Amino acid sequence: MQEGLNKFKLKFSRSLRADLFVIICLAGIIPCVILSWVLLYGYERHAISSRTKLVQNQCLVIADHLFSAGFPEVTDNEIANSELAQLSNLYDGRVLIINSDLKIVKDTYSLGEGKYMISNEVAKGLSGESTAKYDKEDHYIETVTPIMGKNPEAVGVMLTSVSTEAIAATLGVLGIRVQYFLIAIVVIVLTISVIVSKMLIRPFRNVSLAMEEVKEGFTADRLTLPAYIETEGLSEAFAHMVSE
Repeated sequence: MQEGLNKFKLKFSRSLRADLFVIICLAGIIPCVILSWVLLYGYERHAISSRTKLVQNQCLVIADHLFSAGFPEVTDNEIANSELAQLSNLYDGRVLIINSDLKIVKDTYSLGEGKYMISNEVAKGLSGESTAKYDKEDHYIETVTPIMGKNPEAVGVMLTSVSTEAIAATLGVLGIRVQYFLIAIVVIVLTISVIVSKMLIRPFRNVSLAMEEVKEGFTADRLTLPAYIETEGLSEAFAHMVSE
């Protein structure tokens, strides 16, 4: 059993048809796999970038409204509260308003008000820097938007966390469709590989059969091969061999 398997492996490794089959399969399947990965990765990056920009733009508008309403002295404004609630509901997220003393003065979840938020991102926001990060594992985007005063100095920051579950769900659906596409491509490429490798190896089989016929006394001086440039030399060499 093992000896037969070893013979098969040796024969397969020395088979031109097998080499052609593998090359055609790789040439057809690998580009499709790479393209599928690029499309999925590109969609994810584009979706995350678009959502981040939308959230940041809305936070900038709300931050301006908060300062115009008297922040940080005034922390409870009906218009700003409505905008914060709308932002939180729209993106299934949470918004914290933090003053320059690092105290949370507004929380759309009403859980952290009165507590203190100490983090590098908040410190950057108080220095006037807007930041954003994407946590792929936990499916959320966190942005920090400074609330700028007149000086201009930041009088507070908006710390916003929004869910990316919808993007992850869409990416999962696309991933399943891509898998079906790749399965179909693999079946098609395998079929084409079998047919093409058989067609390309046919001239060599014809030469082998013709030489066997010559051994048995057949003396025809022409070898019928497909009309390719590469096979003309074989036909001429065969004719010369038979004539000799």
